[in-house]
Amino acid sequence: MNKSAQKGLAPLILVIIAGIVIAGVVVVSKGSFTGKKPTPGESSPPQTGQQSQGSYSNYDYNVSIQTPEGWTLKENPQPGTQATFFSSKEGGDDKFIENVGLQVSDLSAKPGVSLDEIVKAWVDQSKSEFPDSFKVISEDKITLGGVEAIKITYQARDQVAALKGMSVFALKDSKAYILNYSAEEKSFDKFLDGVNQIISSFKFGGVTLDWETFKNSEMGYSIKHPKEWVAKDGSGETNREVTVSHPKNYANVLVAAHKDNTLTSEGGMVAAIKARKEFLESDNGLKIANFQDSVEEKKGGWLMVGEKTIDGQKWQLEERGLVDIYGKVLLMQAGYSENYGKQYKEVVGQIMDSFSVE
Repeated sequence: MNKSAQKGLAPLILVIIAGIVIAGVVVVSKGSFTGKKPTPGESSPPQTGQQSQGSYSNYDYNVSIQTPEGWTLKENPQPGTQATFFSSKEGGDDKFIENVGLQVSDLSAKPGVSLDEIVKAWVDQSKSEFPDSFKVISEDKITLGGVEAIKITYQARDQVAALKGMSVFALKDSKAYILNYSAEEKSFDKFLDGVNQIISSFKFGGVTLDWETFKNSEMGYSIKHPKEWVAKDGSGETNREVTVSHPKNYANVLVAAHKDNTLTSEGGMVAAIKARKEFLESDNGLKIANFQDSVEEKKGGWLMVGEKTIDGQKWQLEERGLVDIYGKVLLMQAGYSENYGKQYKEVVGQIMDSFSVE
């Protein structure tokens, strides 16, 4: 398979307008009332691509696409491409596999960019990659997933063959969505029905998550999380601790439980919660929107909601704490990136709610 068949004709980079890659992680404090300085969590490596015949869905971008009959889906085939749909081979000596690639570019760093500007940047880049052969054949206005879109049909030539392609561009929620069909010119029409099925099946919304349960039988706890997320146990002899992270670190959750033998009275719980509030308020980078607490006869708790900018990215944070006069302490912290992880607001709450001690 030649270079163009692997990558898709003139893949989108948009280096002149594309947004930045997320680098921040939610800052979590591993000390409950000791006033320890918060330490960053760890991001997890991206998931490897998987090949299948089924439909494609991506919760990060809230999109789904159906795979046409006879086509093959491969997720994350290369950096910058979320999914590629490959047609069937035309014979044993077929060196160019016609394909449709999905690319999503975050443009939050350029909130005023227009769909026309995105298309122009793509055309300019394609001309630079194929300076002697790239030519736009037609440009049409269509819809993609119910959103206004632009369809470009074009020609080019690489070292092996004459090529023909079609790209569909849409802009939604500061993200550019591009479906790019790459084909040998002689085979362009042959696979066009499948390409049109991919375009027509493209949908925004309705994507659900598959969940699984992480258990630590030795420490006697369990927590539920989306399948693609990574759970890391940090428990010791006297504490239970687990961190659950989105594979690209768009959101994460920390749950820590331990004993504090100083919590033997209502007054001790009040003092502990007060110390926690003062500790959070001492973090100059943390903007607390709300702090609520209550103490009853034998138990107490608090809820903090706020935001913090980490490595240039704004994170929405939530912290929950529970204490009782028997010395039990449960600290839960969750956060999601404002630019990349808004869709995980309810998910991190469900993760925290699922924590269970046997």
